[in-house]
Order: sequence, then C-alpha cells, then structure tokens
Amino acid sequence: MDTAYHSRPRRLVLLVSTFLALLAQPAAWAEGVVRKVGVVTIDGRDAAIRSPLWKILTDMARSTAPDSNITFEFRSAEGNNDRYPQIVNDLVEQRADVIFAGPGAAAIAAQKVTTTVPVVFAIGVNPVALGLIKSLERPGTNMTGLYEEVADGPGGRMSLLKEMAPQAKMIGILWDAQTWPEQAGTESAREAENAVLAAGARATIVAVRGRDDLQRAFSVLREAQVDGLLVLQSPVFFFQAKKIGELAAEAKIPAVYTTPNYVEAGGLASLGGDLADNYRLTGGYIGRILKGENPADLPILRPPRTVLTINSKAARELGVAIPPHVQTRADRLID
Repeated sequence: MDTAYHSRPRRLVLLVSTFLALLAQPAAWAEGVVRKVGVVTIDGRDAAIRSPLWKILTDMARSTAPDSNITFEFRSAEGNNDRYPQIVNDLVEQRADVIFAGPGAAAIAAQKVTTTVPVVFAIGVNPVALGLIKSLERPGTNMTGLYEEVADGPGGRMSLLKEMAPQAKMIGILWDAQTWPEQAGTESAREAENAVLAAGARATIVAVRGRDDLQRAFSVLREAQVDGLLVLQSPVFFFQAKKIGELAAEAKIPAVYTTPNYVEAGGLASLGGDLADNYRLTGGYIGRILKGENPADLPILRPPRTVLTINSKAARELGVAIPPHVQTRADRLID
C-alpha cells in the first residue's frame, strides 16, 4: 500500500483547515489592537490622571468605541507653552491614533506638527480665527472638537458684573497675548469690549505676555482706575488662577471669569460652559474618530448649557453685595 498516497488527503485537509483559520484571524487580532490616544492636558500630568473630569473623557471615549482597546498617554507642559510642540511631536512619533489637545496652545502646536493625525481640541478662542479649521460647520482639516465659549458669553459675563457691581464704569479686559496669535486674541478682546460698551461702561484692554507679566498688567489696571474686570479664557491664566484672584482682591477689583477653577481659587464669579459637559462631548468625538469617522466632517461642538459659579467669601472681602436673584440663579455657591 502507498502510505504516502493515502496521507495526502489528510495533509490537504490540514492545509485547508489552517488556511481557513488564518482567514478568521484578522477579526480576533483586531480586537486586541491597542488604540493610543495622546492627551495633552492643561493640568499637571498626575493631577489629570486623578481628575474626575478626565475620567469622564476617557470613559466616554471607551463607551463610544466599545470594540476598541484604548490606552491614554497623558502629557503636560505644566503651563509652559514652549513645550507643546515637542510634546505633540513625541505623540506623533509614538503613533498616537488621536491626540486630544486640551490647552489652546497645544492645538496651535499640533497644527504645525501634523496634518494627518486626528486632533480633538477644547478651545476658548474661535478656532476659525486661529486658522485651525475652515468653518465651524465643517472643519475640513485633521482637527475638530469643542469651541468652549457659550452663546453671548462676553455679554452674559458683563451683565453679571454689572449686577454685582452696578457702580462699575471702567472695565478692564485681560487677554493672553502669549498663547493667542494677535488677530485671534484681539478679536476676543474686542468682543468683550463691545459687551462693555453696550452696558454703558468704558473698557481698558490689557494684553498679558506670560505669567511673569501679571503684576505689570494689574498695575496698568490700577492706573486706569478700573473698577470691574473681565478675564478672558487662557491656558496661562488657568495655571495662575490663584495669583490672579489675589491680585484682583488686593486691588479691590470685582472680576468675572470664564471657568469655575478661578472661583474655586478665590475669584469672585464665573460664567461659562460646564466642564463635565465639555469633557463628555470631546470624549465622544475621540471615540467616533477611533471608529473611523473623519474629523474634517465632524462639526465643532458648543457647550450645551451655561454654568454660574459664585464665591460668597470673595464677595464679602471685596465689599460686593450679591443680589438675591443672582444667588438664586447660581449653579454653585462657594463660601
């Protein structure tokens, strides 16, 4: 008997079985593929990892793309804008599938580093004015995300300031000239100035060129006899929230900010989007991009609601009487 001949069918069956098994493997392999999301934070790295806000973002990304094995690589420049280009470049070289640019300066850096890796941002200045995207409705680039300014944010904050300090006639406007390009930064400052003028007051616009420039900026505000202050959105200001609150308190200037962290650090009041909402929305976009959607086609998100936070202790120290109807409107009162 030719045993070699009779073994051929068995070998053929084995080869066919192996081939069919290989055909079935890609789906199993895909389930094990790790998708890397680079997260550039405005917080320190360790603080970001512990923050409930970042847990909201990561949980939302994972729930939106449940079939993806997602890891998050956290990076922070610790408030030093010069470090963002290198941080983004490192994430690109590490083959990040998506980069989340928390600070606006990181999004600006990302634009210069990559045009192919998808970038999701959360930014307080109009991203069209920054040149990051072509339009809010259809970004048309490798970037999309959330424009943090609420509807009529400058007008709402000025109205709030006038309700708390009705005597205020000269309003200071602080904007971050280190982070934002001249055109985009001055556009935001002019929007705030228009809100001031519409409220029947005058405005003094002061550009701040880094954290070491804050003392000089408040000296300018004092010389201008400012009796109210609007602090515009800024990664630099974010890290200096406590110092800004102290300088405003020392100068006896009631100030309104864009996010609650300033109020938590001792500032008077903030009016802006809810941070938990913002992180949830951007986390959803990260998941959708990991599932295959193109950032160029994902419209820019806006905060779904506005949150008012007031620090009652800061009000007392400033001699500001918060009207009862404003207190009733507050989403959060800090004492």
